[in-house]
Amino acid sequence: LTHNYSNPPRGRVLVEYSVPCGGEVVLEVYDVSGRRVRELVRGEVARGEHRMEWDGRDSEGRLLSSGVYFLRLEGMGMRAVGKMVLVR
Repeated sequence: LTHNYSNPPRGRVLVEYSVPCGGEVVLEVYDVSGRRVRELVRGEVARGEHRMEWDGRDSEGRLLSSGVYFLRLEGMGMRAVGKMVLVR
């Protein structure tokens, strides 16, 4: 996980991550209580840098409140966790 940027007027977060080699990854969002609220990526990705936008919604499509959330990237024998702030 490299960077994430909040875009308050739109209530979205730009997520950037990098993988050293191509393969299967899972990228998930967790709230501060440790509950998984959304799965952003599950599948094969190419080696290199990737960008995506999270719309601030949970897996049921509900808007989540402003606050701190955690990203977990896992795959190919690696695991990384990063913190982000969602601003509405």
